[in-house]
Amino acid sequence: MKTDRSEVYAAVDGELQYQAAKFGENPHEIDAFATYIRQYSKILDETATAPCAPEIKLAVVRKIAALAVRCMEQHGAPKRDFATSCATKGQSFGN
Repeated sequence: MKTDRSEVYAAVDGELQYQAAKFGENPHEIDAFATYIRQYSKILDETATAPCAPEIKLAVVRKIAALAVRCMEQHGAPKRDFATSCATKGQSFGN
């Protein structure tokens, strides 16, 4: 079932409101957000191999999207550079 982008953003906004009501402002470092997103991604992986309804899987996707939005709200939201094919192209991560 395809959903209009405005409905998707409304769902993410609703999740953000829920998180704000439950946890308050609750600022985190980017690394903490990465950990939370990774943890919920594992849950999403588990639902992908279990007999879960699509609504369960999409609820996890909504939570991950809200975590990513909250991270960018707290730390910045760099725009896509259309001159490169990947946001990390040519960058070193200290390896």
